[in-house]
Amino acid sequence: YGSGLRVSEAVGLDLEDLDARRHRVRVLGKGSRERFVPVSEPSVLAVRRHRRIARPHLLRGGDHEALFIGWHHGRRLGARGVRRIVDERSGFTLHPHHFRHAFATHLLEGGADIRAIQVMLGHQGLDDTAWYAQVSPQHLRKEVDRCHPR
Repeated sequence: YGSGLRVSEAVGLDLEDLDARRHRVRVLGKGSRERFVPVSEPSVLAVRRHRRIARPHLLRGGDHEALFIGWHHGRRLGARGVRRIVDERSGFTLHPHHFRHAFATHLLEGGADIRAIQVMLGHQGLDDTAWYAQVSPQHLRKEVDRCHPR
């Protein structure tokens, strides 16, 4: 949710992709396009804690470069594993892709520029970004009241 990554992008991250000092992650997106996406302070702290405490116990001869390790086999966590975790933790049907939509929507409603959101999501065109960022009727009303001259 904090970076708006696709599930496939998140599980494809290697340890070296996270630049904790600069609070950003290097993402290899669709079409093998590389982009850098900001990472929040809480996310950086959580990953540091994960690397220090949980990761050494999970890694059992698996993919030593992978940032996220699954607990079943000690190898890179896959998209199905993420879906399983989300299902177990949420208590209702929630697809991990909903987090990507929420990321875009919350940024837009918070005042972020749609072009910046487009870059963070790794979209080629604004049409895709506009579809992701669902704007609430209340937000639209506030924007009209704030920006329209009459």
